[in-house]
Amino acid sequence: MRRNWLVVLSWCVGFVWAVGLILNARRAPEPVPQVPQPVAVASLGDARSVDPPPPVEIAKPAKGGNYSGNTKTHKFHERSCNYWDCPNCTARFATREDAINAGYVPCGTCKP
Repeated sequence: MRRNWLVVLSWCVGFVWAVGLILNARRAPEPVPQVPQPVAVASLGDARSVDPPPPVEIAKPAKGGNYSGNTKTHKFHERSCNYWDCPNCTARFATREDAINAGYVPCGTCKP
C-alpha cells in the first residue's frame, strides 16, 4: 500500500517533537529554594530630602500681539497669515525679536 508522503512526513515530525518534549522534561533542574535576605530599615532621621527639579518655564499666552506662536512646532506667524489662529498658536509676541528670543522660528508661508 502506497502512503502519501505528507502523511509520513507529518508522523515523523510529530514523533521527533514528542521525543524532544520528553527529553527536555527529564532535564529540567530542580528549583533552588530562595533564602530571604535581611532588609535594612531606615529610620526617619536617616531619610535624605531630595530637592524637586526646578519648574520649566512655559510661554504663557498673551492677550494681544502682532505675532502668534505655535507651541508645538515653535514657528511664529503674523496676523495676515492663514495659520495665525491655529489651535496650537497660543503664544503671542509683540515684536518679531521677542518671538525669536523665545526660541521660535519664522513661518515659511508668511515669512514674518
